[in-house]
Amino acid sequence: MTGPDEGQIRSLIKQLDEAIPREGHVEVFSDEPEGTLVRANRLGYLRLGVEFLKAADGPTTRGAGRDLVDVDLGYLTGLEQHCYSFERREDVWGPMSAEESSSVVAGIVGSIIALLFLASLVVGAFTILRWLGGALL
Repeated sequence: MTGPDEGQIRSLIKQLDEAIPREGHVEVFSDEPEGTLVRANRLGYLRLGVEFLKAADGPTTRGAGRDLVDVDLGYLTGLEQHCYSFERREDVWGPMSAEESSSVVAGIVGSIIALLFLASLVVGAFTILRWLGGALL
């Protein structure tokens, strides 16, 4: 048995989009002890699923070197601005690209340099204060 073709998938997504009211609600809590918690009513989860299904075929925009998908969450969360970005790419399970891995390495190196600089400032400040303390006595 073969799976549905692209036309059938688009048709099913359209039917679900029209059949499920946009009255659901979703809340996301990221400071929970168990990690990020998603809480929603039944319509919220159904609409969230529809929005993610729509993202599978929706248009992408190029942003920060990525193919980003606009997922409409504003009406579900009550927040027009949210902190989530959605990227669509077919090699999700593939290794990180050289560009991505170099940005991770650059971030780590930058953090180490910043920590060393901060440590140097602290040591220098203590040295100066100690010298001033000895000079005043």
